[in-house]
Amino acid sequence: MKCAFYLADGLTQVVLTPETKAETAILDTLHDGLREITVCKGQFAETRGGWLRDFGIERPHDNHSTMLVLRPAAPKPAEVTPAETSHGQ
Repeated sequence: MKCAFYLADGLTQVVLTPETKAETAILDTLHDGLREITVCKGQFAETRGGWLRDFGIERPHDNHSTMLVLRPAAPKPAEVTPAETSHGQ
């Protein structure tokens, strides 16, 4: 994944460009409307087993990672049409 930062005229833009099908699929989830996106700052480090994880430890001097967290969006209430509210009147 390529990441670029553009700063111009007071605008800051972060651009993520996928380089594989898997990265494309992940980025597509940002646009499908099924998830809520939260931007978090934290510590993200490699474990002894070679995995990456957020340790959730409050260490302000170590919080250099920025994470986009995708959670399932809350269900939207069903829309009621005017025909349904008129009750046959």
